[in-house]
Amino acid sequence: MSGVIDPTTGSVSLIAHFTNPEKLLKSGGAGQIVIPTDDSHAIKVPQEACSEVQDKIFVYKLGADNKVKYTEITVNPQNDGKTYIVTSGLSVGDRIVTKGIAKLSDGMKIKPITEAQYEKKIDDAAKLAAKQSTAKGFVGVMKGK
Repeated sequence: MSGVIDPTTGSVSLIAHFTNPEKLLKSGGAGQIVIPTDDSHAIKVPQEACSEVQDKIFVYKLGADNKVKYTEITVNPQNDGKTYIVTSGLSVGDRIVTKGIAKLSDGMKIKPITEAQYEKKIDDAAKLAAKQSTAKGFVGVMKGK
């Protein structure tokens, strides 16, 4: 690796030797190298629990009074496409809303439930929908059967 960083691109030149049995890489090609890291003390949040506005990432943090606060977080730019590693904005022990964030607004009071309770509600709704798939089933559900 050269010790010179190109100030216009932030890149460095390096030579790497590795096997290429399927001949996917061609001579002179360019690419990105992701160096895996292990950060066992990191705070990870699901990307579906986040919203992005003008290149900033936000979550709804839940306060002790069960009111949500729209909170900006910063994250590691490298991610797996499913979760973010939070670098600031959250502390260990903070609770965030992971489902239904589109319906929330800053300061709203909610009744928090666990992921298991949420999944049960979804399963119950699916079973109710299956019963209502016919007119007879719909009438039965409406009559409480």
